[in-house]
Formats: sequence, C-alpha cells, structure tokens
Amino acid sequence: MAFEELQKNLEILFSEYSLEDFDLHNEAFKESFFSELNCNPYYVTLHDLQKLKPLYINDKLKEFYGFQNNIFSDIDYFYYFLTNHPPATACY
Repeated sequence: MAFEELQKNLEILFSEYSLEDFDLHNEAFKESFFSELNCNPYYVTLHDLQKLKPLYINDKLKEFYGFQNNIFSDIDYFYYFLTNHPPATACY
C-alpha cells in the first residue's frame, strides 16, 4: 500500500467517526476502526493531542515495541516516549 493510499484511507476512516464514537474500550468500535490501521505495512500511532500522549499503536508497532496491547494504559506511554524521543540535551 502506497503512503498516499494509506492517507486517503485514513481520511475516509476518520470522516466516518465523530469524537463521541471514539471509545477505545468499546470492542465493536475497536474492531471496526482499528482493523484498517492493522492491515498496512506502516507503523501507526494515534495521539491525544490535548493530553499530549499516545493512545493506540497498530499491530506492526506493537510487535516492534514488544507491548502486549495496542491501547496504552497507565504509564505505558512513558516507555514509548523514552524510546522515540531521546532527551533534547543530546549533542549532534
């Protein structure tokens, strides 16, 4: 799947749902919404920009990190940030 195709599919997917529909703990929602994110070769993360933390990683990224779940709970996102965002004090 080309990136442009993924982008188009994501735009369609997000247009089908409202914020009220977005319930990470609803099994029917997760199955319908996240199946699209898991059937592509890209690493996909969904973030809550108001809370500044990731909420969901697709299966490909879950396998990469070694997480047991796609949905972050408690402070799982701390590990994500520490592996993806090294300290800003690093010298280049």
